[in-house]
Amino acid sequence: MDIKEYIERLEEISQLSRDKQFSLLEQARDEIQSNTSLPSFAIIAVIVSCELYIFILRGRLLLLGSFNF
Repeated sequence: MDIKEYIERLEEISQLSRDKQFSLLEQARDEIQSNTSLPSFAIIAVIVSCELYIFILRGRLLLLGSFNF
């Protein structure tokens, strides 16, 4: 979805100027990121990538017969 279409769906800010809309959205994003106790998406992506790599490596070693659990 285009950002402009998304903003138009938000009645609270759809009547404001574009600069004010983006300013409010950035403030909301910053507030959410500062108040969350979860790691950022980038950290989660790295962890999932590492786990997937280990899973695939263990599968290959198991198929080759050189890895015992």
